[in-house]
Amino acid sequence: MTIDLSIAYHSATDYSSWERGFLAGDRPDEMPYGLQAIAIPNHKTRLSPFGLPPQRKRDLARTVLRSTRLGNNASSGNTEILFAWDEVSHFQAVNERRWSGSSVSGLIWATDEPKSLRARSQRHLAARYLPSAAAIWVLSQAQVEPAREWLGRNCPPISFIPFGINPSYFAPHVMPIRHRVLSIGNDRDRDLATLFGAIEIIRRARPETEFLIQSPQNVKPPAGVRLLPRLTFSQLRDAYASSTLLLTATKHNLHVSGMTAALEAAATGRPVVMTHSPGLDDYVRHEETGLVTPPGDPARLAEAAIAVLEDAELADRLGNAGRRNIEDNHSVASMTSAFANMLGTIT
Repeated sequence: MTIDLSIAYHSATDYSSWERGFLAGDRPDEMPYGLQAIAIPNHKTRLSPFGLPPQRKRDLARTVLRSTRLGNNASSGNTEILFAWDEVSHFQAVNERRWSGSSVSGLIWATDEPKSLRARSQRHLAARYLPSAAAIWVLSQAQVEPAREWLGRNCPPISFIPFGINPSYFAPHVMPIRHRVLSIGNDRDRDLATLFGAIEIIRRARPETEFLIQSPQNVKPPAGVRLLPRLTFSQLRDAYASSTLLLTATKHNLHVSGMTAALEAAATGRPVVMTHSPGLDDYVRHEETGLVTPPGDPARLAEAAIAVLEDAELADRLGNAGRRNIEDNHSVASMTSAFANMLGTIT
């Protein structure tokens, strides 16, 4: 049997730009999140982007998605499934693009308490459209029970899928001689107060340390901190390689804010120092693949970072263990294999 798998991302995703970036070496995978590697067991799997303007479809199909067939295949007798990366792309595809067949959807944001009118609206739409999915997946085990409770008896089966990255693109590098602390990411669950408080403590203890921080540009950082703009993937890869450790502080959240940067840094062989959130243990294990401190405590976060900066052996041990963890548990290959197994249960 042939499965025609239509991949739906958020409407803001620019496939033409992604294609150009991949061909230029500035994207880690042929499709965002490496979904081109999904191959459903015992089926022939064909992937196509869903909901793109015709010209973008032609451009993408020509060079990126080899052996891809686009369009509606209902008359071919093939099984069609919509694969939505998150709840926003799911309701956009089902509602705005009128997808009426089987679908599976990621659930990322809606399990956390919405803090804005837009987030509340997205949560409302997710509650309306997610029950129509054949299956839901989450990247954090901490989301499973809250999602079931939220959606109630209409909740589809939920799978926990460990997130993965491309460990070949984010390859290990030798530690730099000069100490540099890097912090990447500015989503709504980052805790800048704790991060900046920790940085001030680290600067007093280790004044020679450099700090590169990606945060909202309207926020004034502590003295001695250089703010980073939005980085391309290749620039991000270079930033990890030139740093001694990744430092992350988040507020309480269930979707493991900061997981992507943590995995990318670990793949590069860099120790990860970050505050705890539910579900984090599946990605960063304290004193095994990184150092994890209580949320909202800048002194403890700084203490952990200073320990790494002052102990090269500790930094190497955590960095090497983090790299092995990516290879064993958090590669694109392992993630897409889990997706394929999930999809195999609903075909």
